[in-house]
Amino acid sequence: MSARRAIGTIVFEGAGGRYEVPPEQWAQMLLLLEDRGWRPEQLRTSYLATELQISDPDSRNLAETGRRVLEVALTDPASGYPVPFDMAKFYELVEFCEAGGFRRSQ
Repeated sequence: MSARRAIGTIVFEGAGGRYEVPPEQWAQMLLLLEDRGWRPEQLRTSYLATELQISDPDSRNLAETGRRVLEVALTDPASGYPVPFDMAKFYELVEFCEAGGFRRSQ
């Protein structure tokens, strides 16, 4: 029996297991990561598509940039700016991406 997803969330599955996030938070996280140096392998809009598949290298690049964001947030909180999502959920994303590639679940 498959796990149920919360209403209004995107579900990703991959090497890191399962990750759920509201669509607006996913978009905001991607924008922050791109702003902080992540260079996506695909067109930006591809990461919002229902057929999304992320390669191992792209996933690990997401995680690497995410780690840098988390380091700055912890060591120098004043240098960042407020984010419209829960940083604990962002941390979960970084952990999920470190495991490797993933896809959007239907």
